[in-house]
Parts: sequence; structure tokens; C-alpha cells
Amino acid sequence: MVQLGKSQKMASAARSEVGRPTKRAKHNHNVDFSKHFSVEGRSRQYPSLRKIICQFSGADNVVPMHGGLPPSDSFPLSSMLLRLRNGQSVDIVDDKKVASAQQYCTTVQGYPALHTWCEGHMKAMHSPPGQHEVLLSNGSNHTFEMVCELLLDRGDYILTEEYTYPSVIESVIIPKGYNALGVKLDQDGILPDSLLEVVMAHKATGRRSPHVLYTVPTGQNPTGMVTALERKQKIYQICSEHDIVIIEDDPYYYLQYSLGTAEAQGLDGLGQTYLSMDIDGRVVRLDSFSKFLLPGMRLGWVTAHPDMLQKICFALHASTMGPCSYTQVTLFNMPS
Repeated sequence: MVQLGKSQKMASAARSEVGRPTKRAKHNHNVDFSKHFSVEGRSRQYPSLRKIICQFSGADNVVPMHGGLPPSDSFPLSSMLLRLRNGQSVDIVDDKKVASAQQYCTTVQGYPALHTWCEGHMKAMHSPPGQHEVLLSNGSNHTFEMVCELLLDRGDYILTEEYTYPSVIESVIIPKGYNALGVKLDQDGILPDSLLEVVMAHKATGRRSPHVLYTVPTGQNPTGMVTALERKQKIYQICSEHDIVIIEDDPYYYLQYSLGTAEAQGLDGLGQTYLSMDIDGRVVRLDSFSKFLLPGMRLGWVTAHPDMLQKICFALHASTMGPCSYTQVTLFNMPS
């Protein structure tokens, strides 16, 4: 897997000095997720059997009589070999790695080596000022659905850009019985005045205030806009003042190009994210391997405040028992 290199460290250093106005400190409203969770979110707990499996996974001198985990010597694969287009290969022969790829995902936050990489990458790229943790996921679509289920009840309202990713509306918001409140945008992203207007107008009705904002800040689907840093700062401040959780769905973050060139920017100069300015812990950031590596792997990672991430973890293990082990092990062992 790609190591945390000079490019990421330079990007992290640059972001630590840019775009964090000290005036925002006075708006530090640490989020209380107990006020945001839906009925499902409040009741969601870690499945007891999964808890036992993860707790004793890899323990010595333990004969597992729970969970239906097959013994590793019953698996059909003894090694794994994949040829890459550039002539390199993924050649996995280590017995433990091969066994891990064929076993249920028995660790809470995902394959440990890949989770460690994602956590280090998150810190190097975004340097979030608040408390944040990382969880490997089955990709952004599934994660978005889980986050909505944990935060919204049927009939609740969710803020979105007035033009937004169709699958979000058609596959989640409408079937789940949520209501979308569209916020106007231009080439620089969401218009802060429109966001505030929509929030205040809804509050005036006496109904529960919208407390979740879904946004795609980079290469927004379908408009293609990229949210400017100044806009992000103003939007974050509004969300902080009105206690709104930000779902930052950013699958195109790594596919940015500089104006006037066909060369990708790499990891430098990609711009600050909502996560990088999240002093409150109100940002739930969705990242994915789909757009820059292999979409068929259905693998990504989510970064959030520990209280929120714990609930996502509970929902993930109850839904799919965690991400696919085979794809996690394969991806981590890809050459740099």
C-alpha cells in the first residue's frame, strides 16, 4: 500500500497554516450526538455475538465455539496472485494474510493494517482539530444510508444542494421517508445566505429544525462545482451556530486537476476540507477507493467523532458484518 510520503506531509503542513481563522474559535460548539440520533440511532448497539468474535479474534489458546467461523485450514486458497496493468503484481503468500482474506472480518474497525494506513492518511491530509476516528466501510453509498438511518427519522428534513446526486434522493431520501430541503449554489458551492434562509424559514414553521446537511464539495454531482474555502468556512460557521451535522461526501477529492494543465495535482494543493476545520466534531466525512482505484471492491472509509463512528460501526457490523476481507487484504498489499 502507498506509504505516507513527503507529498502528504507537505500537504498536511500547508493545511495547518491556511484557512483556519482564529475568530471561529468562539463558535466552538462541541456536538452532542445524543441530540441528533434517530430512534434507530439511539437504540443501535453492537451485536453481542459480533462483540465476542471481535474481542477474542486472534487470541491464543482459544477454541472458538461461537459465530460459525470456519477453521483457516478449510479455506480453498493457499496464495493469491494478481497481475497489474503496469507489469507489477500482487503476490500474497503469507499464511496469515491469505487466511485473513478468506475469513469473516473479525476486527471492529476493519483489516488492522489497512485501517492503520487510512487513519494515518486521514491525519496527514486533513489534520482535523477535533476528535475523529476512522472506520473502513463498504463504500460511500452504503455508509451514507447508514448515517441517515442513525440521524433521521421518517418525516425528518435533510439539507442538500438544490441539485444533488440522484441516487441520494431516489435510493435513500424518498424510500426512507425523509424530506429534502434544497439550498441554492453557484460555481463556488453552496450559497451561505441561502443555507441560512432555508434553516431559519424552516425553524419558523415550528417543526424540528433541519440538523443534517449533505454536500459533495468537490466535483459536485451533477454540477461539477468545487466549493471554495471561504464558502466552506462560512457554511461551517452556520452549521456550528445552528447545530447541523455535515455529511461531507468527497469521492472526487483526489481527482482534481490544476487549471490549464492535464496533469493531476497529486496530494499537494487539493484544498482544505470540512473535516480539516471541524473543531466541533460535527463532520462525517465519506471517502472511497472507488474513484481512484477499483469501484468493484466496494471499499472506503468514514471519519467522524467517536460517538458517531461507534454507531456507524454498530450498524455496519449488523448489516454486512464489516467490509469484504478479501478486498481489504488485496488492496493493502498492492505495490506503491
